[in-house]
Amino acid sequence: ISLIRSVFKNYDLQFLRSARGFKIVSGLFTKREVSALDHKIQHISWSDNLLKQWIGFKDLSLNQTSSTELNTKQNIRIPGCNNFHINEVVATLFGKTNFEEFELKQIDKRYFTRFAWIVGILFFIAITAAVILDQLDKIFPAFIFGAYFIATRYISFTKKSYGHNHELLFVKGGIFGDKAEVLPMYKIQALELHQSPYQSRHKLCSLSLYTASGRLTIPYIPLVDGQIIADTLIFKVESDKRKWM
Repeated sequence: ISLIRSVFKNYDLQFLRSARGFKIVSGLFTKREVSALDHKIQHISWSDNLLKQWIGFKDLSLNQTSSTELNTKQNIRIPGCNNFHINEVVATLFGKTNFEEFELKQIDKRYFTRFAWIVGILFFIAITAAVILDQLDKIFPAFIFGAYFIATRYISFTKKSYGHNHELLFVKGGIFGDKAEVLPMYKIQALELHQSPYQSRHKLCSLSLYTASGRLTIPYIPLVDGQIIADTLIFKVESDKRKWM
């Protein structure tokens, strides 16, 4: 079913560049055409899964200004890209950029350890209840679910990292694949630095960045780093005069 849907949707796909933006045209029975001017593109992202990673393909998304209801329809998504395609789009929008030169920082380990403790406690409660109620056959499924959630959280933790230069914010992540997001600093509309009681006790915070195309969150980072990034982004937004949409 997925294969048939992909063929219908992406048949004869063309990704075109004009003087001021991009356009994608595709579709077998119904032609779909979406255009995006450069200044309306708020941030870009690319991702893969295990199969695409093995083949060497990624899906590239150009996220542009739109309302929440129309967001998915207005975005340009190009399947089957390789690193050359992505680098060309990045260079067109933001200039030549080598993401290998970004000094990436990993999020705090408590993002994983706190979650693992919570799941472990819940698993212990479930085992106790199963023994009391004589439902021993429920222990193994509970163990499988708990192990799955802990394992995926750990993979997510190891892949989450963030960094920036003087123009761009770069965030990496993913679970069963890799995902990367690039956000021009001057296009940020609002930011929120927030702490849960647990984060406050450990001098951590989560940073949420809002653009006209959606939200990007960096969880569980040191409070000092969050404040420095927030100050840097606010200065960039207030001092930059470029058109953001």
